[in-house]
Amino acid sequence: MTVSERLRATRQQVAWIVVGNAALYASLRVERAWPLAAVALVPWIALALGPGRAAPGIAFAAVMPGFACMHPAIGRHAPVSHALIAAAYAVALIPSAVLVRAASRRASGSFAIAVGVVWAASEIARTLGVVPPWHRLAMAVYAQPALVQIADVAGMAGVSLVLAVCNGAVARAALPRLDPTLPWRGSARRDVALALALVAGVYGYGVWRL
Repeated sequence: MTVSERLRATRQQVAWIVVGNAALYASLRVERAWPLAAVALVPWIALALGPGRAAPGIAFAAVMPGFACMHPAIGRHAPVSHALIAAAYAVALIPSAVLVRAASRRASGSFAIAVGVVWAASEIARTLGVVPPWHRLAMAVYAQPALVQIADVAGMAGVSLVLAVCNGAVARAALPRLDPTLPWRGSARRDVALALALVAGVYGYGVWRL
């Protein structure tokens, strides 16, 4: 890789990191920005699929600052807590990025569903004992009653899973056009169809419950 290619790749990584954190923070903090939760993880996915062994660690930078900015008071009053939270997130999210990377190379199964399951599991894992159950993707849609009714059978993790599946489907459909070098396998149309069917089912269930 030439120097110019490395600079271009670095600029692209920085762009993904900035966009990812901004979208994630906005989706969780700004009530009317909740639709961003369906695409906020796309930068994390894009970086996780990047070249090199450091890709999962680089992907971590696309979400952790956004999470940290959610509660700046923690840093002011208990700086060590931020370090513990970051460590817990790293333990959960870096292996998750490795799993997402592996899922993109599988011809069988759904990439979008894999992203949903991996992300929901990472949310559960990182809140076991160390980190309070904040910052879950599900929090973005707390003010959308029809979308959160599924929580009565699947909990917050179920809501996060649905949103993460949407992110996986968007990534599967959009990223090959943005970066044709990514080693995709499997069907983008199938992932999009599965995500739409899942959202329709969740929304229909929510309307029925309400």
